[in-house]
Parts: sequence; structure tokens; C-alpha cells
Amino acid sequence: MATYTTQVAPHAGLAVDLGTAPAASGNVATTGDGAALLVYNGSGASINVTVHITKTVDGVPIAGTRVTAVAAGAHEVIPLPAGIGDANDQVTFDLSATTSAGVAAFRIG
Repeated sequence: MATYTTQVAPHAGLAVDLGTAPAASGNVATTGDGAALLVYNGSGASINVTVHITKTVDGVPIAGTRVTAVAAGAHEVIPLPAGIGDANDQVTFDLSATTSAGVAAFRIG
């Protein structure tokens, strides 16, 4: 499990730091306006990123998942909009494989 600090991209741009390799499951990122994950897949096969959506409305838990495929050798931006996180505005996410993968949480603005 890794908790990702949100990198903020100013108007001048941001050299996103993909940091260390992610864990296979239980990774945590913050949601919000302009928030997203940047996932790099350096392996020779596609990987899946599963974002676990948890929200409580009037005391009733609402849960779901969103699966995004990241092609071999590709980067993928996965939006994390406000309203899909828990009470702390966070979501957890898993990767189907972590070899040669990199992840960063960032926000525009």
C-alpha cells in the first residue's frame, strides 16, 4: 500500500514525479476538482487500474469500481473528480501488475 501526495501543476507546468513503484493493492489518492492519477506501464502487456469508489449519502454507503486499461508502454490519465471519495475525499486503487509501473497523483491548478 502506498499513499500518494498530490502534486500540483501550476500554470507554468509540472514535471510529474512518478516516484517509487506502486503496491499491487490498497494504494490511496486524494480526489477533487482537477485531481487525477498518471499511470505509466513500462511492461510488455496491458495492465488494469481499478479505482474503488466509496461514498456515503444520507448514511447509506455507495460503492463501485472503475477499471481503466493501460496499454503496454503507455501513460494513462485517470480522473479522480470530487464526489467519488470517502469522507476524507480519498479513494483506494489497485494495479493488476506493478513491474515497470509508475504512478503519480496530481492536480491541475
